[in-house]
Amino acid sequence: MVNMKEFINKSKNFMLSPVNSFKEVKDESLDSSIKYFILWAVISSILYGITFQEAWKYYSSPLMIKEIEHFLFGNVYGAPLTILLILFFLSLSSIFLFVNSLWLHMWIKLMGGSGDIHQTIKIMIYSATPVYIMGWIPFVGRLIGIWSFVIALFGIRELHGMSLSKAAAAAIISSIIFVILISAFVFFFVFSMKF
Repeated sequence: MVNMKEFINKSKNFMLSPVNSFKEVKDESLDSSIKYFILWAVISSILYGITFQEAWKYYSSPLMIKEIEHFLFGNVYGAPLTILLILFFLSLSSIFLFVNSLWLHMWIKLMGGSGDIHQTIKIMIYSATPVYIMGWIPFVGRLIGIWSFVIALFGIRELHGMSLSKAAAAAIISSIIFVILISAFVFFFVFSMKF
């Protein structure tokens, strides 16, 4: 069971005082971090699902995006689409957490980080706090990602015993390569749909 007062305080502290917050969770069990993630993943997926469903009423997607939407969701609209979107974002956030944690952990180790994979998972969970809270807001969500990235740097420094410059190198290199790989996958997926 999640203590809501503790959950709210932890969320606020990671937004406003990430360095001290990472020091406090260094010895925390991964179970506690996962509970935090699950609660935020559910809340933010609901907010993302509602926002995206509403946005599609007013947004005219390019044909390529429409094809992807149709492939993922078919001809579903209204409440069923909102539910599908919530489940989609919930699945996506879970997959992203574990894939990105493994990927980042590899780069942290290459840069000399001392913590284990559990510490990297904590970094991914807690650094995403701003995105959980405000990422679903159109336009604001993109900007808030920068603060999440900065929080992740503090997390890498605190939980892996690295300098901020090495933490930044690990995070930047892993992010750039990850974006290239995802872009290539999406391009391949869209290209294969065309033919």
